[in-house]
Amino acid sequence: DQKIQYEGLTLALNMIYFGSEQTKLKVKQAVPLNTVRQLTQIRDENAAMTAQLLIDWLQFLF
Repeated sequence: DQKIQYEGLTLALNMIYFGSEQTKLKVKQAVPLNTVRQLTQIRDENAAMTAQLLIDWLQFLF
């Protein structure tokens, strides 16, 4: 379900933005980047943009 995917992406972004360094590391380890990359190609523009933002943050932080 796309709503659940979008909410999961948003949760991961919030954990990176507001979380401690340990939380950020755990998010980095837990996020399946291949799946997130696939989500950048879906029709839901908000979810696709959020997926790309999550990828960008993960690359920037680590």
